[in-house]
Amino acid sequence: MFIDSDVYIIEFFAHKDPRFETNKRFFEKVESGIKYTSIFNILEICGVGIFSAEKKKIERLFRTLHEREDMEILYPKDNPVSVETFITNFITQVFERILRKIHFSDALIINIAEKYSISPFITWNKKHFEGKTELKVVTPAEFLA
Repeated sequence: MFIDSDVYIIEFFAHKDPRFETNKRFFEKVESGIKYTSIFNILEICGVGIFSAEKKKIERLFRTLHEREDMEILYPKDNPVSVETFITNFITQVFERILRKIHFSDALIINIAEKYSISPFITWNKKHFEGKTELKVVTPAEFLA
C-alpha cells in the first residue's frame, strides 16, 4: 500500500484532528506490513511539520523515516539515463498528471505511486486522486471497513 502525506501528518502533528482516532486504528492494523511512500511525501510531511515543531525535531523525523523498517521511501524511477533526459522525462510525466487535473504536489506523488504500481493508494484526500489514476484510492476509514 502507498500512504499519502496527509495520513502521516495526522499521525505526527494533528492529534486534535477529528480523524485522528480512525487514523490511529489504521496504523495499528497495518503496523506489521511494509508501507510505501515517496520522497515527495516525506518532504511534504516535514514541510508541514516545520510550522509546529522545532527544526531539530523535523531533521530527526526526516532521518527516522528513512530508517524505519516498516517503510520504504520511493524515489523517481527511470532507467539509467543522462540527467537532462531524466529531468525531461520526469517533467513530462508530472505534467501529464497535471493535465488530469491533479495539483502539482499531488502529481509528483501519484507519478511515483503509478510508476511502482503500488495500490491501494491510502489518502484522506480521496477527491484529489479518485478517477484520475488507475490505482485503487481509499481513505484510512474505508480501508478499515
